[in-house]
Amino acid sequence: MFLRRLAVAFPCSRRFLSSNSSHDLASAIMELNKEMESVFGEPPSNSLVSSESNNYTAPEPRCTAQKDGEIAIGLTHVGSTRKAQMVDVSFKGNSKRTAVASCKVILGKKVYDSVLANQIAKGDVSLVWQKSQG
Repeated sequence: MFLRRLAVAFPCSRRFLSSNSSHDLASAIMELNKEMESVFGEPPSNSLVSSESNNYTAPEPRCTAQKDGEIAIGLTHVGSTRKAQMVDVSFKGNSKRTAVASCKVILGKKVYDSVLANQIAKGDVSLVWQKSQG
């Protein structure tokens, strides 16, 4: 789900997650889902989630105008080798920007029970979540 929304946010660079150009978005999503299952356990049954929440429809991709009709295409901080790179932003003036993000986390029973019992090795997950809420 996250990668599908990310692809909508960056429609001109759908393959930035992989250096292998034949590796498409669907394969990347499948790989990440398998990795998440190995870390967090089996996915929850569909009965725990309303069918309405499974029918996410991505909004139409939009490119935003930068200045004088210039359209932003691609990622400025990713080089031709698809690796992150530093860029000089000293010429840019100050600007006011707002970013809004949201997510829905669905845990399998095993992980949910571990979080509820505060048995996650890395610490108190619910406390970290509460602190992140501001």
